[in-house]
Amino acid sequence: MPEKFRIGKWFLDRRPNSANWCACRFDPETRQTRRTSLGTSDIQAAQVRLAEHVTKHEALKEAQPDEVLLETILIRYYEQHAKRLPSAEQARHALAHWSDHFPGATVSELSPQRQEAFVAALEAKGYKPSYISRILSVGRAALNWAYKRQELRSVPFVMDVKRDLDQEAERFRELSMEEVARLLAAAERVPHLLRFCLISLNTLARPDAVLDLAPEQIDLAKRLISLNPKGRRQTKKYRPVVPISDTLLPWLKHCEGERYVLYHDKPVAVALRELLSRDPRPESDDV
Repeated sequence: MPEKFRIGKWFLDRRPNSANWCACRFDPETRQTRRTSLGTSDIQAAQVRLAEHVTKHEALKEAQPDEVLLETILIRYYEQHAKRLPSAEQARHALAHWSDHFPGATVSELSPQRQEAFVAALEAKGYKPSYISRILSVGRAALNWAYKRQELRSVPFVMDVKRDLDQEAERFRELSMEEVARLLAAAERVPHLLRFCLISLNTLARPDAVLDLAPEQIDLAKRLISLNPKGRRQTKKYRPVVPISDTLLPWLKHCEGERYVLYHDKPVAVALRELLSRDPRPESDDV
C-alpha cells in the first residue's frame, strides 16, 4: 500500500471478500488488524473517508507532511474550529475548492507549481482575484492551525495573488444617499436584514458585532451601545462604546429575543449551522 494512503496509525486496505475499502489500524494488544468499512470501492472517496475517520477517532501529533493527506487537515480545521466561526459558510466554500483540486494529495505535495495551477484553475472559472485570495487564505489558515497545534511538524508556504486595486477601491468607496435608500428599500422585505443594515449604518460596527448585539448591551437612559458584550475579551478588532442615533433609537427599544438580529427566531449563526447540517455541500458556489 503506498505510504500516502496512510494517516498516522491508520491505513487503507480491503477484506479478501469485499471490494470496499476499510479504515485499518494494527492493535498491538491483540496483535490483530482492526478494520472498519468505509462503504466505497473508489480509492479517492476512500481517502476522504479515511481522513474523516481519523478526524473523529485519533489525534495527530507532529506528523510528517508527506504522511498526512491535505483532506485530513481541511476536515479537522473545519470540524474542530472553522464551523464555529461567523465566517463558517465562507470557510466551507473555500475548503471545498481545495478539496476538489487536490484529491488524494498529501500536505507535502502543495508545491509552488501545484498552487499556481490551483490559482489558474480558479481564474479559469471566472473568479476575481479578491475571491481567489480568500480561498487561499482559508487553506493557509487550516495548515497554520494544524502547525500551531503541533499536529504537523511543518507546513508549506501558501501563496497569495495580487488584488485588482481598482476593484478594491470600488469595494471601499462611500455610498451615496440614493444608494443607501435603495439598500434599505430592498432590505425592508426581509426584517432581520433590515435591522442588520440599520444597526450597521448607525454604529459602523463589524458584522459579527452587529449579529452579537443583545439587549443587555444597550443603555437607553444614557443612549449608549457597548459593542463588546460583558465577559468578552477585547481583541485587536476593538469593539467600542458608541452613541445611539435618533434613527436607531426606536429600533432598539424592543427586542423579542436574545439578540436584535434573529433569523427564524434564532441567532443567525445558530440558524446557519442548522441549515448547513441539512445541506452539507452546495451544488454551486456564489462569488
